[in-house]
Amino acid sequence: MKKIEPRIGIFRGTFDPVHIGHIAFALAAKHAANLDKVYFLPEQNPLQKTIVTDYKTRIKLLSDALKKYDELDVIELENFQGSIKLVIPRLREIFKDSKLVFLMGSDVAITVPGWPDLGSLTQDNELVIGLRNKDQKTTLDEILLALTPKPDALKIIEAPYPDVSSTLIHNNRNQKK
Repeated sequence: MKKIEPRIGIFRGTFDPVHIGHIAFALAAKHAANLDKVYFLPEQNPLQKTIVTDYKTRIKLLSDALKKYDELDVIELENFQGSIKLVIPRLREIFKDSKLVFLMGSDVAITVPGWPDLGSLTQDNELVIGLRNKDQKTTLDEILLALTPKPDALKIIEAPYPDVSSTLIHNNRNQKK
């Protein structure tokens, strides 16, 4: 009898702050891709952001937000800088004998073709993309199908709460001050 390979979702991001859009997308992706569990992987020092809440504070807020979901959890990697080349081997060590499925919003997915070491992401892994705002599935299909060797390794789903973003939350907070 062949051993069933656990399917693990990895949702990388800043999560500053974590919000209902993040959680709802992780749950939707879990269902759509038949995942056993989804792990949120917060970046310690995101390259694309200059002002970010302290890492330990974000971990605490993320852990608190996910407490009531058995199928969602947080994973911390020391010195995580987001490099695909470094992160994927570490995740493979942690999740031996598991299929890794990477989750991301369409706002991130459209930047994927410019990532260094992209082959490490698309080789032997799956992607689940959540459509956000006014992003078009056809545009993503064109970009990502060229990167993903197997069409069944890519799922594009409608993101619940596609207009909610951490940037919007920050902007609303700043307007109230």
